[in-house]
Amino acid sequence: MPLHPSWEQIRTLDRELAQLNTAPAQSGPLRYEPHSALPVFAPEMATPANIAAERAAQLDADANRYVESLQRSLEEANQSALNIEQRRELKRVNAAVAARLADAKRKIESENAVKRYAIGRRLRTLMLRDIVVKSVIQDQSQAHTRDRRPLRAAQTEHDAIAVEIKQLNEQDELLLHQDIVKEAARKRDVFYREEIAKSRERLSKRSDELRIDLHDKLAAARQQLSKTPIPDPAEPNLPPVDPHATPLPLPPESGLAARPAPS
Repeated sequence: MPLHPSWEQIRTLDRELAQLNTAPAQSGPLRYEPHSALPVFAPEMATPANIAAERAAQLDADANRYVESLQRSLEEANQSALNIEQRRELKRVNAAVAARLADAKRKIESENAVKRYAIGRRLRTLMLRDIVVKSVIQDQSQAHTRDRRPLRAAQTEHDAIAVEIKQLNEQDELLLHQDIVKEAARKRDVFYREEIAKSRERLSKRSDELRIDLHDKLAAARQQLSKTPIPDPAEPNLPPVDPHATPLPLPPESGLAARPAPS
């Protein structure tokens, strides 16, 4: 027997029975707490009273979601277009300011050239007049006369010519060594303010155009959705009834007595 495969199981059962026999008696009756009742099932949606109205409401909700999604997509596209326009406007402003600075430099150069030409002509005129005045001074200084007024007048004119020639030479020197680039750069801030104001006006106009285009597209989408007919519910595609099939009996309802079969 000890070599039987079930011998060890029998010995285990004997030990467990011996432990049960030697266990102390139970002091009181056992009490089992009943399980709590499961919560009443509450469906998320009640059965609609009117299936057609429910389908129409569902289609309206789908249309609203589509319009909202379309609006978000169009707004993102418009914002992207505005970002591109802003980068273009920044380049346009820099190019416009650079062009205006170059024009201002050329204008200053042209004005200086005209001023220097006028100074040169005035200097030549004064030099010729000074030659004449010097000759008068020389003649009056050698003349044997007591009237010294012509000599003094010629000397006064000579001094005035010398002062004017000195002033004109200083003006010509200033024009010749003028820093035209620095002079034109003083107008940079004014040019930037003017060009930025023009850029903002263009961006505002472009933003208004995109806003109107967005409104028109949303209105067209809503109109198209409102004109879309609501299709009738499709009939369920059930398999054909098998004439040779045996119908299964339905289980009796609770609380009702079974009806006797007709004789």
